[in-house]
Amino acid sequence: MRRAGWLMGAGLALATASSCTPPVNPAGDPLKAPTTGEAFDGVQCSAVRPPTEPDLMAWDPGSRANLSRLRQSGVVAVRYHTKGCNVELELLTNCIGSSAAYTFSAYSANERKVAHNASELFAELPVGAARFSGKVKGDRALRTDYMLAGQYALPPESTFRRADLRGLDCRRATHVVSAIHVGAFAMAAGERRAVEGRATVFGVGGGGGSEAEVESLGDEGDAEACKTSQRAHAANDGCGVPLRVALLALDAEAAPECPSRSSLQGNKCVRTSVVTQVD
Repeated sequence: MRRAGWLMGAGLALATASSCTPPVNPAGDPLKAPTTGEAFDGVQCSAVRPPTEPDLMAWDPGSRANLSRLRQSGVVAVRYHTKGCNVELELLTNCIGSSAAYTFSAYSANERKVAHNASELFAELPVGAARFSGKVKGDRALRTDYMLAGQYALPPESTFRRADLRGLDCRRATHVVSAIHVGAFAMAAGERRAVEGRATVFGVGGGGGSEAEVESLGDEGDAEACKTSQRAHAANDGCGVPLRVALLALDAEAAPECPSRSSLQGNKCVRTSVVTQVD
């Protein structure tokens, strides 16, 4: 009888422990960010040409912040690489141009993007899309609402050569940023009808009856500051998040990366002479 009681208690304890096990995330989010191949398995990315004015809402927040900082120092240089589903926009923080400066011009627009699958996600937000691929599986959708207040742009007649840039990373540059569209944005995902039925995803996470069906994925900038900026047709620090860039290709091929015991002279790698000292 005592043994039977012990077994019954143990079984109850196991059942209780099992009931406390956290449920599997219904969205199927991976524990780590998926690779590009995993995120876009079966997607014909080559059918969608990556834009020369890519949106930045899926880019990592640190890069957006660095772009805001760098454009105040001079012309921003980047490496823009596209191959199939792999689209990379890399800021070259140790490379800057000083021959021109960005000036602000007002432009007001309130828009949204909705992606229902990996193909649409890649088409709408190719830069950084892979890390959000788990949010559009099944009957789920990802929505981005954004407010544009203006752009910082270089003079329209600007042209650039790699020789116009200064810094250790300039040999890797492929483009300079000719314009930066700024504003604020909010991104959310969830059950398709709940996501599409909302008037806005600004403020998701702040309470409301449908919050359980809609997950905030982040927001940057101040929507009220953007309304003020749009009405005044003037720049506002609260509405200055980089949302889109225009890229201007450099007029020369990228310089090669030189192997060890060689150095870059012009656009060629020249072997460095090694002098052996004899005592």
